[in-house]
Amino acid sequence: KKAVQWYRKAADQGNAGAQVNLGTSYVKGEGVTQDFKKAVQWFHKAADQGHAVAQYSLGVRYDLGEGVAQDSKKAVQWLRKAADQGDVVAQFDLGAKYWSGLGVAQDYKKSVQWMRKAADQGDAQAQHNLGSNYKNGQGVDQDPNEAVQWYRKAADQGHTDSKFCLGVMYAGGKAATGVAQDVIKAHFFLSAAAAQGCEEAVGVLKELNARLNKFSKHTGSDAPPPSQCTCCGRTAGNGVKLKLARGAMGLCIVERTVNAHIGMEGTKVVALRNNRAVNLSPASFEARELSDSREKKAEQTGPSAQANRWSGGKF
Repeated sequence: KKAVQWYRKAADQGNAGAQVNLGTSYVKGEGVTQDFKKAVQWFHKAADQGHAVAQYSLGVRYDLGEGVAQDSKKAVQWLRKAADQGDVVAQFDLGAKYWSGLGVAQDYKKSVQWMRKAADQGDAQAQHNLGSNYKNGQGVDQDPNEAVQWYRKAADQGHTDSKFCLGVMYAGGKAATGVAQDVIKAHFFLSAAAAQGCEEAVGVLKELNARLNKFSKHTGSDAPPPSQCTCCGRTAGNGVKLKLARGAMGLCIVERTVNAHIGMEGTKVVALRNNRAVNLSPASFEARELSDSREKKAEQTGPSAQANRWSGGKF
């Protein structure tokens, strides 16, 4: 209550920040009885002085019909004023308005423009939405690699859905998702999403592990190496032995020996070299070392199980 008293003294003298604080107090009912009409009055005073937060707050009140008659067009007008001043939440909400067509004509390109502004300021949900835009080709040209970059930015901030989308894209492979298949990254991101409670990730992870385990018999040291990889179709020759590390989801290894292979142990990624388990992280994963130039050439020109070093990264 004392805070509200001081807000009122400053607000009565025209202090825009105090007017916003007083309006917010009326919205939340903190120190005063909740009163949306009085909140709108104070927000208007600050908004007329160009205060971005007040402008955004007015947009929300018109959007929800709190203290004023609901009016989507007026909501957009106030959101735009705040967004033009760089208010990240207003930029996101304005992008969402253009996406849904509420208060404005639906326009995916303009939606992307405003989402990008919010994403560039670090808004994780906006980054995720941009990833989906590029993945699906909505408002922008379809670009799976650009989608991955935006999903990673959001995933780095802990965004669960972005981790799930990354896992699905890496698991599906180029034919399905436009991104090079990488089971290690797929497993990593799906496990991270599952750990955050994403049930869909749990389901996809089970399917992924089932497909990997289906071919586990090919990876034992007692199993003879196949003459042709069922993953990439490469055939053995010139002393090079082919071994299917894990098949259906696309890991194959060109190697001299059959002692090194990739395995999955629960949700922990491990590598087995000469039957010794080595813990790996996706930031520094190497499936095997090639011992001569012929195998190096094979690595450069054909599919391999080596994952390159990489940095991790509402609709």
